[in-house]
Amino acid sequence: MDLQPILETIINGVLVVVIPVVTTAAIAFVREKVKGSQIEEAIDIVLDAVDETNQTFADQLRADGKFDEYHQKEALEKSLKKSLSMMNERMLKFLDKEFNDAEAWIVSKIESACKINKAERSA
Repeated sequence: MDLQPILETIINGVLVVVIPVVTTAAIAFVREKVKGSQIEEAIDIVLDAVDETNQTFADQLRADGKFDEYHQKEALEKSLKKSLSMMNERMLKFLDKEFNDAEAWIVSKIESACKINKAERSA
């Protein structure tokens, strides 16, 4: 009787169960560690800037059917400028240290928020 296929089946079965559990626990741990930190504060600032841009700029263009690629880039720039203006120097230095480029990190968070907003509007 060859034990290798049986062991592979058992190991694969255990991995299928263990990996999602460990991943979920790791994500929960990281979220808990970040909670209340400068990263969470920075994310809140970016999300506020995106919401403000939507309310003051993008929503009306969408309603008029004029929210094209040019205006999307303009909305991104507005959200970026607003985010940067709301962050103090200490936070920007922290983001630069943590992510090597605060502005690129902010842009990625803006794009992520826009993607989530777009999915919510489509639903």
